[in-house]
Amino acid sequence: MDLERVIARFEAERQALALLDHLNVANVYDAGTTEAGRPYFVTLRTGGIEHIRQVIRETDPKTPSTRLSELGEEVSKVAESRQTEVEALARCLHRELERILLKAMRKERSERYRSASELADDIENYLNEAPLIAGPPSTIYTCSRAERIACERHRTNCISSHRISRDRV
Repeated sequence: MDLERVIARFEAERQALALLDHLNVANVYDAGTTEAGRPYFVTLRTGGIEHIRQVIRETDPKTPSTRLSELGEEVSKVAESRQTEVEALARCLHRELERILLKAMRKERSERYRSASELADDIENYLNEAPLIAGPPSTIYTCSRAERIACERHRTNCISSHRISRDRV
């Protein structure tokens, strides 16, 4: 076949495909000609998108600390690139930072951040060691960083002093 016939057939198939609208037929996403004059079209198979949506709906995402533990020997390189030890990196991911990521990925829209700005605020909270929006709704958690450390060491005293100060207000 000569090049002109190939290009004409390709163009006819592209136009026919663009007119079809069915779940099992790929949709034409983009079409055009390369700088060399060769035609192309990009298709998007909607069945594949539906599969991706199904996986997202039915599968819980792996937590960052879980993904880190599954890296095997690569985990040392990741920790080294961040100038930290593997154990310290895992602890960091397992706590507060993981809460931010998991809140951002929640399946229910009402449980996610309301906006990108709220997510940015929580990242700022993390960097400033302030309580997170994604943190648990407990009195001890909402204490300042220093108070939380003291509370972890002296849990009973912290709860008692919080009750006293709350009752005074």
